[in-house]
Amino acid sequence: MPELKNIPQGSASPAGEWVMMMKRPSNNFNNSQGSRDSRPRESGSRDSRPGKPFNNFNRGSQDRRFGHSRGERPPFQQRGNSNYRNGPNSRGDADGREKFFSKAREKLREAFTGKGASLVQSIRTLDDLDNTKSLLFERLKEWFANNFPELSLESEETYCRLVATFGCKEELEYSQLEEIVGSQKAQELMQAAEKSAGAPFTIGEKNAAASLAKAILTLFEERKAQETFINSEAQIILPNVTALAEPLVAARLLSLAGSLHKLGEMPSSTIQVIGAEKSLFKHLRSHGRTPSPKHGAIFQNTLVRGAVKEKRGRIARTLAAKIAIAGRADAFSGNFIAPLLKKQLQKQLARVK
Repeated sequence: MPELKNIPQGSASPAGEWVMMMKRPSNNFNNSQGSRDSRPRESGSRDSRPGKPFNNFNRGSQDRRFGHSRGERPPFQQRGNSNYRNGPNSRGDADGREKFFSKAREKLREAFTGKGASLVQSIRTLDDLDNTKSLLFERLKEWFANNFPELSLESEETYCRLVATFGCKEELEYSQLEEIVGSQKAQELMQAAEKSAGAPFTIGEKNAAASLAKAILTLFEERKAQETFINSEAQIILPNVTALAEPLVAARLLSLAGSLHKLGEMPSSTIQVIGAEKSLFKHLRSHGRTPSPKHGAIFQNTLVRGAVKEKRGRIARTLAAKIAIAGRADAFSGNFIAPLLKKQLQKQLARVK
């Protein structure tokens, strides 16, 4: 026990004397009294401040807890330490990483080779072709209007074929023009070309416009090839959904869902509005001030698109319910139940109409 001395005189109470004594620093601890280090403190050491009797290690002294000098990086934290990287568990860590990467490669292989992966890519390619074709056609139409502003055709493909064949209004020939647009329309265009207010094209401008038109025609041909593949592939992967909806609608639903498994797990309410996410979130953000979408991608189906506007919502909901059942059959059971679903759908649509 520390020796009691230097007790102030005239303390108010014995308790006050003890408090004052305990607040004073004391350097009288020895080895028998439980001190950690019996060495005297150095006057220039960092920890020679009063009140810290145990922290009397110099900055360069050996730290007993870690076996290294204070202020230095421990061996296991040193950069480039081979003992840290090639420790006793390095072989087990390498095996664990290899197992992890092999499992990841297996999952990626399943995702790439899963049912419907090629169908999803094909329908997305079809959308990209439509966007590219529309953009280039607008450019061609604006360009050719400098030479023949009176040219007006309903079909984009026919317009491109006419420009690719002649290149300018000065090269129009009735026999070839009749094969492209028909006799009546050919006569109208020949008369309009004679009175046209457009500027004549040079040979270079004519060849450039014809080349662009031919490039757009190749996009039309590629779109037809992709559509043929989608029609055949959808009947193999989604036979029930394709029988209820059209092949393009079935493939688009699969693309929006992401996979056949996800499409099979979707409820009918999601299938009804999938593809109309912008309108749905706008309705949710406005707290009901804007109308909720009644249909999404299934609007492209003839049953919904050809219906009266007031009844499209009910028809879309009925069709989505049957598509949900058909999607589960295609994804999990593989049974062909499309004829039964078609009969049920026709009965329900008869009540709606």
